[in-house]
Amino acid sequence: MLILNGCGHEPPAPSDDPIPIPFDLVLPDSLSGGDYYAVAGTKGEEQVPQVGDSLVEVTTWRFYAQFTAANDEPIDFNVFINNSKLSRHRDTDTLRLLSAFDTSVISGDQIWHLREPDEDRFDIGRFILPTVSLLDTIGPFNRLRETKGTIRSDTALTIRWRPGASGGNIRIEWVAPETTIVRDALDFVGNFTIPAAVMENLRGTGTVIVTRTRSITEDVQGKTVVGIRMSQRTYEVFVQ
Repeated sequence: MLILNGCGHEPPAPSDDPIPIPFDLVLPDSLSGGDYYAVAGTKGEEQVPQVGDSLVEVTTWRFYAQFTAANDEPIDFNVFINNSKLSRHRDTDTLRLLSAFDTSVISGDQIWHLREPDEDRFDIGRFILPTVSLLDTIGPFNRLRETKGTIRSDTALTIRWRPGASGGNIRIEWVAPETTIVRDALDFVGNFTIPAAVMENLRGTGTVIVTRTRSITEDVQGKTVVGIRMSQRTYEVFVQ
């Protein structure tokens, strides 16, 4: 439940030291239909540190969060996720979590608080953004990287994932040299097949972005808040 009362403060004056705050999630859809947008999610990245005489592949997870308004409307209130306050990004009306990795807000449901600038103890608005399961190993991309294999363009390709306990939707975006395809899939199914006729158009070096999402919409006092929770993986691929 979101409760939002009107507030009439002027937006904060520009700071002397604007801070660049990263937000490295690729949104699966252009944001629309809301007065405010709250987006939070994890991005998994593979790293290969050396342990003794061996190289060991590990996945690191980074967390990103952002709160924005539609139509350049000023955000004249403070925004918190649980107890973490979002900071203003480069003197804009974009609010982001300053730390790119914050274990306290990665797992579990998030409570977002909207609060008066001069009074951070009392909510003027509050909503819950439900969790999504981490999007772990995605087949066949991890196996292909390990074997330095390529993907054939003359056969169908089945992408597989472990279904999330929290439900949600899966979006697959494949950016190839000549075309980009976007496909939606049901998370609980655990797989999606791209037919050979489509794979023929994806030849060359490309990028595959796989995203698990859940979304909410709350309408209060004429204002609509759209919230999106995400977990995302990105793979560089080659189709021959």
